[in-house]
Amino acid sequence: MERFWAFTPRAEAPDEVDLTVYGYITESAWWDDEAGATQFRAELDAHKTAKRINVRINSGGGEVFAGVAIYAMLVSHPAEVRVTVEGLAGSSASLIAMAGHVTMALGSMIMIHNPATFAMGEADEMRKAAEMLDQVRAGMLSIYADKTGKTPDELRDLLDAETWLTAEEAVEQGFADAIAGEVTPEARGDLVVLGGVEFPRAALPGRMRPPRGLEATLNHFIAAVSGLVRVRKIDEEQPPEAEAQEATVPTTREQLADQSPDLLAAILDEGHTAGAVAERARLQGIEDLATPGHAELAALAKYGDKPMTPEAFAVAVVTADKAAGAKYLDGARADAKPAQVPGAVAPPAADAADKAERDKLIAAGAEAGSRGRK
Repeated sequence: MERFWAFTPRAEAPDEVDLTVYGYITESAWWDDEAGATQFRAELDAHKTAKRINVRINSGGGEVFAGVAIYAMLVSHPAEVRVTVEGLAGSSASLIAMAGHVTMALGSMIMIHNPATFAMGEADEMRKAAEMLDQVRAGMLSIYADKTGKTPDELRDLLDAETWLTAEEAVEQGFADAIAGEVTPEARGDLVVLGGVEFPRAALPGRMRPPRGLEATLNHFIAAVSGLVRVRKIDEEQPPEAEAQEATVPTTREQLADQSPDLLAAILDEGHTAGAVAERARLQGIEDLATPGHAELAALAKYGDKPMTPEAFAVAVVTADKAAGAKYLDGARADAKPAQVPGAVAPPAADAADKAERDKLIAAGAEAGSRGRK
């Protein structure tokens, strides 16, 4: 059986035990009742009095239920769990990493993706396999969500994309808590060695593949990831009191008011000043856009129940002008219609005889006028 874990007591610290999870989490190593899950539980129970378990991970993952089981065992142990990702915590190994405070070695990565399996048979068998994978993913999402605080939808997107996180990205996304130390990748033909463990070069994303040969140095590796790895070291021998100070950094208004009331007051004063400046700019913008006939609308924009931005006020003015114009045209059309008096009868139209008589009189008048001018 190929073991992927090892417990090692610390002689210099009797209350601590190291747990290394190196290499691929193979099914043969986990599902062997004589030396698999049962053996892991027995070895962990042998350290019931440990105050701290230091988990060191450099694994591309493997059997998902093994990762879930180890995570559950570590979380239920009374000891403090401190995880260090020394190279790669990929796939199911990333689930194990979520069991405690996570420190990323410089250049290390976390990889998460959807669960996969092999299936064969008729359509119903395939549907059952797909439903099973959905259930497995739901369990994985709950573990990642408990560590990161992300929503299931956010995490589904990350799993769907098979997301590779650098040390800095893992901290920013909530999968890790700190960055410390450094690791140098080494190229050996078609293999990449991280922290003494070999990974197929093709299994790593392009930005993680260092150049072949002697050029595989840390500087080349950092250049290959295009600055995505933050070159920052944190002393691994950091005194406990410094860690305690980090842990008590205020994260709520109440904590800030209790620990640094002067700082809270300064922040609030700055916010009030910025708010007052923004409000004056809003009122002035509305004043500049106000036109005659819109005093009431301007007052509502400034002080109404739903204050407007200058841009929204400008739109409201245009809308009001358009409505007023339409109302004016409707009135003009109504005024242009012939007036009708109730009960009145329209005069009869002139007949052909009347028209002929009128034309004769006009012609006679014109002739008389012509003779008078001669």
